[in-house]
Amino acid sequence: MFQLLLFLLITMLFIYFSVILPKPSISKSPVGELTWGQDVSITCSISTQHLGGTFTLQQSSGSFRKSQTSSTNSATFNIPQVTFSNEGSYQCQYQTRISSRDFRSPQSDSVRVSISVILPKPSISMIPVGNVTWGQTVSITCSISTQHLGGTFTLQQSSGSFRKSQTSSTNSVTFNIPQVNFNNEGSYQCQYQTRISGREFSSPQSDSIRLSVTVILPKPSISTTPVGQLTWGQDVSITCSISTQHLGGTFTLQQSSGSFRKSQISSATSVTFNITEVNFNNEGLYQCQYQTRISSQDFRSPQSDSVGVSVTVILPNPTISTNTGGAVTWGQDVSITCSISTQHLGGTFTLQQSSGSFRKSQTSSTNSAVFRIPEVNFSNEGLYQCQYHTRVSGRDFSSPQSSSVRISVTLILPKPSVFVIPVGKVTWGHHVSITCSISTQHLGGTFTLQQTSGSFRKSQTSSTNSASFNITQVTFSNEGSYQCQYQTRVSSRDFSSPESDPVGLSVAVTLQQPSICLTSPNTGLVCGPEGAEVIRGDDFVFTCSISSHFPGGVFSLIFSGSNITETKPAINNSASFSFPEADYEHQGNYSCVYEVVVVSRTFTSTFTAMSVTIKKAGLKLYLSKTYDWFENYPEKQIYLWVSNELRASSENHYY
Repeated sequence: MFQLLLFLLITMLFIYFSVILPKPSISKSPVGELTWGQDVSITCSISTQHLGGTFTLQQSSGSFRKSQTSSTNSATFNIPQVTFSNEGSYQCQYQTRISSRDFRSPQSDSVRVSISVILPKPSISMIPVGNVTWGQTVSITCSISTQHLGGTFTLQQSSGSFRKSQTSSTNSVTFNIPQVNFNNEGSYQCQYQTRISGREFSSPQSDSIRLSVTVILPKPSISTTPVGQLTWGQDVSITCSISTQHLGGTFTLQQSSGSFRKSQISSATSVTFNITEVNFNNEGLYQCQYQTRISSQDFRSPQSDSVGVSVTVILPNPTISTNTGGAVTWGQDVSITCSISTQHLGGTFTLQQSSGSFRKSQTSSTNSAVFRIPEVNFSNEGLYQCQYHTRVSGRDFSSPQSSSVRISVTLILPKPSVFVIPVGKVTWGHHVSITCSISTQHLGGTFTLQQTSGSFRKSQTSSTNSASFNITQVTFSNEGSYQCQYQTRVSSRDFSSPESDPVGLSVAVTLQQPSICLTSPNTGLVCGPEGAEVIRGDDFVFTCSISSHFPGGVFSLIFSGSNITETKPAINNSASFSFPEADYEHQGNYSCVYEVVVVSRTFTSTFTAMSVTIKKAGLKLYLSKTYDWFENYPEKQIYLWVSNELRASSENHYY
């Protein structure tokens, strides 16, 4: 009871002497729910005159308690980077000291600090950007700017079955969609979800990204065979090809400016278009395009690059030939034929001298033309080429130059003729004339007479077509074959004829026929071919003589019908052969022949014959001979001699 009374007394005293502080007000900034990590300020203020006190901010359920002395009527408490531990109710209380006594205000009302994790909207991107090609791989990257890593990204197709989630320890993740097709078309969004302090948080959906799938057909390639400029009438193949898996489409070949357009379905990657026998209408640029149908949709490739078809008339090289084979004689007519193998007839052939003034053109409806050059001379020498020109569909075309044909003009002099006067063998020491002649219009040249084997060589200029060479008093050194050659100068060029056929010069020593004379005492002198009678027992002498200017020599007396031949040297061109006593054995024909050696050659005259008859002498002559005989012979022979004489006289009837 005493205690109760004491309490009441104290209370009454306290009430009587107390400073009553008002309840503080409390506010926070920012207002409302706070984001994890955000800074928050809680301001406590009081309406009192008792300033200079201490404000205390107390978390109702938690460890947070801070005090702050202020000389004003308020104090602000900052809580940086709030977390879930900062969540709860907060109250302020003011405490001050007055006259050495402490006074406390009541607790303020509560202010609520509510913490939330607000995740930002993720960003979304796609590689490649834009339309995606069928079969291509697409990467969609989801990323978020947050410190709350280790969450899960979810990629969701807005209208479709695609939904994938992927946990990442980083702020992004990439979703791969391999070999996209039309089912993958649509809008895609990302969302991020993470767990913080046992709580689940999800980000807003990202903006949408559009995945559009298309079949992008590559640009076809185009090529021609053959490559390059085409010849009129040639066949050409144009091949279109494409590198794609979408086969079974249609290739279209289109002439850029022209009426040509062809399409061809192919199950392969290429197709070939054939254009036969091209002409100028086929010239121009060509492009290919490929078209195919996939999932009920039609797709076209871009146009291919252009390939040009250029048509020309390629004329072949003309051929050229001459009717002479190239070497032409001065004054001869020459024909040069130009020909070409082409279907484009009705053109013009031109024959051109490479270095010279000759140029002629000739229109021909056939594939050749003949150019005539009459009576050629040295100005016509040189190389000649042909060219062919024609007009096809209003265009002019020229062939290449033909190969060259050479015209070489030469002066072909005929072979001279040569003859000797006199004809046949020429007598030693006589005069000889050798005449050279030629049949040519190119007079005023030089004739040369040459001994084939020997030192004789003479030249003679003549204004006519012949020249005569004289050899006076020929000798054996002049013997041999002789040839003529003619040389002349035409247009500053020297020309020589072939050598003539050889003509022979043969030198002979011609001896006269010797004379033969017989001298006998009873016969006298008998000369000539008529016979001579010699008395038996007479001596007789044959004299052979000759008229010759060759010194020396020998005479031979030949008694025919026997082997008697006697040779004597000629003295003063004569020789005598003596027979001391004629007898019947000496009766017969006698011949004289002369032989002389001239320059190691032996020459023999013809024979001169004379017949000799041996006759018995008359009685007178007989007695005279008998006497002479007895004078000369010994006695022992008398009988033999008389016997023989009588017998002989009986036979010859000498009386």
